[in-house]
Amino acid sequence: MALRQNDNHTERMEFMPKVAPAFIAIVTLMGLLTGCATSNQGNGNQISPTTSATKNTAVSQPTPPPQFPAQWISYGNSHGNNGVYNVENDHYSWSAPMGNVAHGGVSVANGVVYVGSNDNAVYAFRAKDGKLLWKQTAFDNPVMTEPLVYDGLVFVGSGGNNYASSSIRGTGKNVIAALDAKTGKIVWQIPTQGENMPSFDLYNGVLYAIGGDRTLRAINPKTGKVEWTLDVNGVASMASINVKNNVLYADLGDPYQSIAVNLKTHQIIYDNTSSYTTTQMGLDDAPVSVGSGLVFTQWGKIINASTQDYQETVTALSDKTGKEVWSFTEPNGLKATPEEYEAAAPVYSGGIVYFGSPFVQKLYAVNAANGKEIWETNLKGSANQAPVVLKHDIIIGGAGGNLYVVNKQSGKLVGTYQLPSGEIFTNGAPVVVNNVIYEPVGNPKTKTGSIDAIPLTSITGFQP
Repeated sequence: MALRQNDNHTERMEFMPKVAPAFIAIVTLMGLLTGCATSNQGNGNQISPTTSATKNTAVSQPTPPPQFPAQWISYGNSHGNNGVYNVENDHYSWSAPMGNVAHGGVSVANGVVYVGSNDNAVYAFRAKDGKLLWKQTAFDNPVMTEPLVYDGLVFVGSGGNNYASSSIRGTGKNVIAALDAKTGKIVWQIPTQGENMPSFDLYNGVLYAIGGDRTLRAINPKTGKVEWTLDVNGVASMASINVKNNVLYADLGDPYQSIAVNLKTHQIIYDNTSSYTTTQMGLDDAPVSVGSGLVFTQWGKIINASTQDYQETVTALSDKTGKEVWSFTEPNGLKATPEEYEAAAPVYSGGIVYFGSPFVQKLYAVNAANGKEIWETNLKGSANQAPVVLKHDIIIGGAGGNLYVVNKQSGKLVGTYQLPSGEIFTNGAPVVVNNVIYEPVGNPKTKTGSIDAIPLTSITGFQP
């Protein structure tokens, strides 16, 4: 028996013994007669006389998925804000320093980790070992968006969080920019009056962005041309937008509101302010999550300012009408996170909404349809990150420097990972790729930061 390589497949080639020519002729004639008889049977399907039962045909094998996602087109690269891409088990472990902390979150595409930082820079690290591939520093303000990656470009926004006027948030030079994914070179940039801190959404070949100047922009991602704009009558802080089925969902401040925009007609479908009459913080900071016909938001209010006693609420709205369906209010709690951590991004997955809190030391799972609590888990500290939902576990980083592994079914805390003293997991969104979590880490005292790659399989209790 011999083996022959045919394209990317291996065929078996059987050696046949020598036989007399007359015998071959008889067999051939019988085959032709059989073929003719078969062709006249009721199904009418012709069988070629050259067809042979011993003919070898290469069977097409399914192409395995790439090791890394090829693009990253929204916050968490999903409608539910759940940043996960698992096709294998990797064991990368490294920590790469940055000049300051990252608040916007991490994206991973084509083997590269991209992140913006409060040192007015964008970084690109090699995913397998943390090697710095490039650093772009041509910004005058912090880069707080989660970088989007599409068609060889990386899209980021910069902006300051101070108000330039009573209606415009963002001082200094604020821009929306596209960088070359391989070199970091700026391909185009759009100056804006307000900040560009919320992460963008790339939908049907159009880049959508809302920032501090109350304007929704629809941008050609290749050229940077603004195709159209819409006044949304509100300021977006860190609340990243979410686009699904040609509808854009956003949470805004000044005034606090949830809106939906029809991207075909460029008109606002609804504008809900009534659900937020007691809101005092956070709605415009927590990225919108969408699933099961609902839009999930998170916001807070001050119970006692002198004692820093706060309360957090998750609200579900109908994605068609904006009408409130349910609200889940956490117990009061003391603020135990850095000043700017005011709301935690809710994550939707499989009919359940998961969220941590900057005010109480808990992780929650609630039924997405009715807001009923499924379980709550006591943590060692406040956890303001967007949790990551995996096959068996929920992963969330806390402001005390703990990474928690919680069983998805029971809510039981099954494992932890501790950062060095003084370091915390920031409010930037982590990403899990092949069971390695890429985490934004910071030191509030030294104002320094890093991206840490932590193999989840190294944490006792984690189930891959």
